[in-house]
Amino acid sequence: MTDSSQAFTIEDYQAILNAARAHGYVFGRFTDPEPERAAHVVYLRHDIDNCIESALRMAEVEARAGAVSTYLTMVRSANYNPFTRRSVSALRRVRDLGHEVGLHFTADEHEPDRLNADLAASIRADAGLLEEALGTPVRVFSFHNPTETEGFRIELPGLVNTYADRFFANACYLSESNMHWPEGSPVEVLAERRHRVVQVLVHPLSYRADFKSDRDVLFWFLRDTVQRLLSVNVTQNRVLREQDVTLADVAAYLIEDVDT
Repeated sequence: MTDSSQAFTIEDYQAILNAARAHGYVFGRFTDPEPERAAHVVYLRHDIDNCIESALRMAEVEARAGAVSTYLTMVRSANYNPFTRRSVSALRRVRDLGHEVGLHFTADEHEPDRLNADLAASIRADAGLLEEALGTPVRVFSFHNPTETEGFRIELPGLVNTYADRFFANACYLSESNMHWPEGSPVEVLAERRHRVVQVLVHPLSYRADFKSDRDVLFWFLRDTVQRLLSVNVTQNRVLREQDVTLADVAAYLIEDVDT
C-alpha cells in the first residue's frame, strides 16, 4: 500500500519531472559525456517489464515536459513481444520523441552454461536483435533483477551499463520497487538537492492508473492482456467473430474451470 507521499499516478510522475527542473537538475542520457563537476543531473530510466504501450504513454508525458529519458526493452519476455509491428512502431515513436531505447537484459532467459562462459557475448547478441528490429543503434543496457546475476556491473565497450559506478555506486539511486520508494519520494530527494547525480528508475506500468498495490497493477495488466489477445484472435477467426466472444465470456469460463 502506498501513502500520500508515494502515490502512483501520471500526475505524480509529472511532479517528479517538475521537481527536477525546479531544483536545478538537468535531464541526462546515460550515453552523454560525464557532466561537469558543478552540474546536477538526473538520469530517468524505465525498465519495460510488462507493457510497451504504457512506456510510450509515459514517453509522451516526458516529451511534453521537455524531459529526456531511457527506455530499456526486453527481447526475451513472456509478457510481450518487442518484434511485432505494433511494438516496433511504439518503440520507434519513443525514440522519435527524443528518448533513448536500449536493452533490458534478462539473464534467466539464457542457457546458464553459455551465460556463465561469456556474459558479454549474450548481452551483445540481445542488443543486436533489438538494434536490427528498431533500425537504430542500441547503446545502453540494464539487468533485470540485477542482484540475481553475478557481474551485473559488467563494463562493455560501446555499451553503457546503467549499473556502472557513476550511475549507481557513486550516485543517488532511486528505484520504485513493489510500488515503494525505499529512499523516499524522488520529489523530496530532488528538493533537498544534496546529490549531484541522481538515477531514477520507474516502471511505466506502475503509473498507468491510480494503483495502490502490485496486486492492482497485476490485475490491470492481466485484463489488458486478455482483452488484447481476445481482439487479435476474434478478429482473425470468422467463427469467433460470429459468436461475438467477450471478456465476460472469458471470465465465466475461468470461474467454471476453477470450480471443476
